[in-house]
Amino acid sequence: MTLLSVNESNKLIISERGDPRQSLGSKTDVAFFKTMFNKADMMVFQSPDAREWFVENANVNGQVIFNPIKSDLPDRYLGERQKAVVDFCRFDPQKNLPLLIEAFDKFSKDFPDYTLKIYGDGPQKDMLLKLIKEKELSDKVFLEDFSKNIHEKIKDAGMFVSSSDFEGMSNSMLEAMGMGIPSICTDCPAGGAKAIIKDHENGILVPLRDADSMYKAMKEVAEDKDLAEKLSINGTKLREELALDKIISQWMEIIK
Repeated sequence: MTLLSVNESNKLIISERGDPRQSLGSKTDVAFFKTMFNKADMMVFQSPDAREWFVENANVNGQVIFNPIKSDLPDRYLGERQKAVVDFCRFDPQKNLPLLIEAFDKFSKDFPDYTLKIYGDGPQKDMLLKLIKEKELSDKVFLEDFSKNIHEKIKDAGMFVSSSDFEGMSNSMLEAMGMGIPSICTDCPAGGAKAIIKDHENGILVPLRDADSMYKAMKEVAEDKDLAEKLSINGTKLREELALDKIISQWMEIIK
């Protein structure tokens, strides 16, 4: 959650940047922040679901403004894609990377020439390395260091898969889709993926914590080249819809 004080206009803007069920988990939290929310000139949410939660639980309304997409992403890759599943994130319980590894384990039995590369770092790294070893996937699943040129590294990946249990609005999802990587995401609270992904049109939504559904979605993308191409082309349309100048304009409308 972010507080933005705009001195020139004497406005107080509060923005929820995650899942309110995580940041405001108790009635005491809600009661405390409800007082603060009512003093704000505007609340800004990353998804319609987050706004709806505040309407129902704190009687607070506001405006939804999506995250922008970086303007300097690589162009959509047009050649033969690598047989690689990728994700880039913090190795944190929120991301539920064991679910992704479990789904890939199923997927790999059907598609043994694919690898899974997860870029990042975090407190669960040792646990994930142990899980990879236990599943005998050390030659197929790789935890890669995050790098400043991450987009160049993954632009030709076969698919991007996000297994998060909750998110505000996933920037890795937006960037992967914006680059044209066929993308699969859990339909997790606070509804950021659902707000962006039109299922089987520009991406695929799968149920929360469901490794079998995630595996089946990965299998679809790997087997159906026409579907993968459709997801790739339609995903890149977000670059215009969520262009930085458009998102800035929406913020300026409420700040001025």
